Amino acid sequence: MTLHHRAYAWGVKAAQGGLGPSDNPYLNASARAAWSSGYESVFVLERTSHAAASKCRC
Repeated sequence: MTLHHRAYAWGVKAAQGGLGPSDNPYLNASARAAWSSGYESVFVLERTSHAAASKCRC
């Protein structure tokens, strides 16, 4: 697994664990961007899931 894949995965875990975006531990700019991308993906997924659930006519 490359540094960027790991950074993305840790960003996902950080978001799921309730850490803030300022808790990004990476100094390398591209790794910081990957971490942020993973972090933000959790919230995009939650918004998408919530929107889909509210449209469900079950």
